[in-house]
Amino acid sequence: MTSTKKVTHYAVILVLHLVGVHTRHATVSFGAPPLPSRPFLAVWNVPSDRCGPDFGVDLNLDSYNIVFNPDLRWNGTYMTIFYSQQMGLYPYYDDNNLPINGGIPQVVNMTAHLAKAAGDITTLISDPDFRGLAVIDWEGWKLVWNRNWDAKAIYKNASRALVQKRHPDWPKEKIEAVAKQEFETAARTMFTETIHLAQKLRPKARWGYYLFPDCYNYKKYMYNGTAGYNCPEIELERNDQIQWLFQDSTALYPSIYLSSRFERTEDSRWFVHFRLKEAFRMRATRTKQDIPVYAYTRFVYEDTREYLTKWDMVHTMGQAADMGADGIVIWGDYLDGRTKEACLKLQSYLQTTLGPYIFNITTTAARCSQQHCSGHGRCVLATGSHGNHDVISNVIDTKGNFIRYTIDSSSFGKLIGKYDNNVNNVMSRSGGFYHMVPTCKCYPGWKGETCNHKG
Repeated sequence: MTSTKKVTHYAVILVLHLVGVHTRHATVSFGAPPLPSRPFLAVWNVPSDRCGPDFGVDLNLDSYNIVFNPDLRWNGTYMTIFYSQQMGLYPYYDDNNLPINGGIPQVVNMTAHLAKAAGDITTLISDPDFRGLAVIDWEGWKLVWNRNWDAKAIYKNASRALVQKRHPDWPKEKIEAVAKQEFETAARTMFTETIHLAQKLRPKARWGYYLFPDCYNYKKYMYNGTAGYNCPEIELERNDQIQWLFQDSTALYPSIYLSSRFERTEDSRWFVHFRLKEAFRMRATRTKQDIPVYAYTRFVYEDTREYLTKWDMVHTMGQAADMGADGIVIWGDYLDGRTKEACLKLQSYLQTTLGPYIFNITTTAARCSQQHCSGHGRCVLATGSHGNHDVISNVIDTKGNFIRYTIDSSSFGKLIGKYDNNVNNVMSRSGGFYHMVPTCKCYPGWKGETCNHKG
């Protein structure tokens, strides 16, 4: 164990004693409810708690198979998210370029940071037996030095200045090299020790960092002679540099948010497809047990706040289910439930579009699991294990047509009736549907093509 690791390890132990938590007692059950056992989960992370009590607008989320915290709060029984000011002494520069908590990770007192983080965790997740999703949202700076560009270049400048102050006679090249090394080392220590502490305090939670992994595929570029939204090779290499983060996490939370420039275009499917594919790739690098992938999605376009079209719901939420993700986290901000007008608008969208669609994909996933994977695995319709756009297009078109065929049904009864009681028959029928049988991703403890053997 290196000296840095020893210091932070002992800091964690000290903090656990200070807050009265001993790791040998950390798994004692207090009866907290687990997340529902479903092949594909849709979890509500929208602060819509005012809609019912203040404005009399019932969103009726349970009718659509959506998992939500009691009172529809951001944080609660099934879902908790920690922003930068809610988890320790996270360093960053504010909008006025003023340093908060020192600005950069190299100057943070880790013992003080972990002590505050312990208090934040036990306050925001008061139940020691919490078994929901626990997300740390730290977006001020990037773990990889070379990803801190544009506005984030301030973190590199501050890191250089820190080294130059100690060694004013050093050449720029040496200052750059040492600044990079110190920044990335301190960043790793902060991320690693924070999530280790979180896991000791709330060991049954599904801990991970929002937006990891990312692959920066926001622009089309030429890949093997074809213009597409593949993740650039340099970004795949940079994700390889932070494999340790995925080793330490107990869930992955990539983002598949869309902007309006993707609206009603084929680009949205490829943008989302390759982001999810990268999440599965990084999960596969783990040497420990498999962990779930929950894709963060929104029901609005980020820049316009207009609701997603059915087309783009297929390419985000639907594609996450097709590719074998464990679920989606539906995120929203305070504007989504701030006024009665906003709540009524959201209620209407849920009733007519979003709710039936989520009910559709969660029910389809459950039936496919039972009929094709013996109830011991989830169906995967598009793994993205190859780069053949034509094949993937056919797969996505099939599910897209299937979804568009069923989503306009006037009632859930008619919606489910169109499944013909056999997902495989529906997905392999002729008359415009691509002949395809799903594969199974077996749950831990099961194996075989249809997950019917223990092992």
